[in-house]
Amino acid sequence: MAAEQGRRQRKMTCEDDRSVGMNASRNSLMSLMVVVTQLLALPPETVAKNPFGPALKAFNHSVDVQKIRDVTWERYLLLLSTPQVPERYIPDLPQAWLLAFQKWGDSVRKYSVRNCGSRYDAVQYEELRLRPDPLSFPGSVFVTSAIKVSRNVTAPIKVNIIMKKKVYLWVTVPCVNDFGSCDYDDICDVQDCPLFYDFLGLPCGCPIKEGDYSVRNKEFEVPALLLPDWITSGDYQVTVKARSRGEPLFCVHFTLSLK
Repeated sequence: MAAEQGRRQRKMTCEDDRSVGMNASRNSLMSLMVVVTQLLALPPETVAKNPFGPALKAFNHSVDVQKIRDVTWERYLLLLSTPQVPERYIPDLPQAWLLAFQKWGDSVRKYSVRNCGSRYDAVQYEELRLRPDPLSFPGSVFVTSAIKVSRNVTAPIKVNIIMKKKVYLWVTVPCVNDFGSCDYDDICDVQDCPLFYDFLGLPCGCPIKEGDYSVRNKEFEVPALLLPDWITSGDYQVTVKARSRGEPLFCVHFTLSLK
């Protein structure tokens, strides 16, 4: 009797392990497809900056991939535009799944912000909160921030923004029409008052004078027309870095969710 129960228990355990393994394999295959799509979707001007650049360049010389790239680019944007359920709303996942994917990056359970620069950077934040959490667009965003600028900051102000969305793993959101993962040689020339200036409580325009700046529960109305239609629900991470005359100004890393 006990032996029979033991055999049944082992059989059920094996079936559970196979089920978890199949799910992990299926998600691993999906993740691999995302990676391949991301690589093939790279515009020519960014190939040189990519660690896979030499291999992609050699492949481009041997095969005419323009048609493939055009189709892949459309599918890449389609992939990004597919609404995702924020991770905070997903029940606890099987341990095997978590172990298989923990290497792919941060888990987003709530809004968070951290300083990714040095304590010697000219711009430091003491507080930086966005609500509601998760964010909902179109709609209102309420910002509370306290920023300290330790020296006068003059143009040019070079800004680098890296935005990623979680689609099984973190996928880079491309720069399209000055939205997404974009580089700005001088943000002062691009926009009179960049949106993130308001978010940080900084005054519009350049230069930025030394001083303390803050806003509390300041409301920003974000209309639907401001965002590309491929920015949909899901988990995101955004890193904003700025430099002036070769010196780092600040680095801020956000993790947030849209619903």
